[in-house]
Amino acid sequence: MRPGEILKGFAVAGEDRQFVWAGAKIEQDKIIVWSDQIQRLVAVRYAWADNPQGANLRNAEGLPASPFRTDGWRKIDRK
Repeated sequence: MRPGEILKGFAVAGEDRQFVWAGAKIEQDKIIVWSDQIQRLVAVRYAWADNPQGANLRNAEGLPASPFRTDGWRKIDRK
């Protein structure tokens, strides 16, 4: 991945725990993640799906990054 390259496969959530797709890019040695739909980000997920199509984050050796999440929220079942 090159700095400034657009990343795919990121989702973010606010305090309401509702995830939306997010923009993401690399700046220097950090990943910058954002969404105009979320005022205050509290959680990030990457490639968090059974079949994460389009996820393109890679390490310096070119190997794909593993899916990850920053939250520990349990799934909420809606009835």
